[in-house]
Amino acid sequence: MSTSWLCYITDPSGLLLRDRIGLDIIAWECDYPHTDTTWPESPEFAWKELQDAGCADDEIDKITWQNACRFFDWDPFKHTAKDDATVGALRSRATDVDVTRMPRAEWKKRNEAAGIGVF
Repeated sequence: MSTSWLCYITDPSGLLLRDRIGLDIIAWECDYPHTDTTWPESPEFAWKELQDAGCADDEIDKITWQNACRFFDWDPFKHTAKDDATVGALRSRATDVDVTRMPRAEWKKRNEAAGIGVF
């Protein structure tokens, strides 16, 4: 197994070069809840880039979840059925999740209030 990984939030050029980079080492990330994310439109944003690059379904599966699962030796469907793990299914269950984009200052305030990132 390769010890080199390429993780990206948005990289249209990298997707076009996926065969040269190596499809088995590319992993998409949305970086939620950090402020440099495409959240809450991350799936739609990634889907457009993958489609624009002409990625096939098997390539999309590798990039969006299979490579990361292999790297972390994790079975995402051990506790959640595959049909229940789609973007639509997960969004319908997460009615209590705040998907509001907010500036860094607000994230800092919330994290400090929760005792996160305070040294």
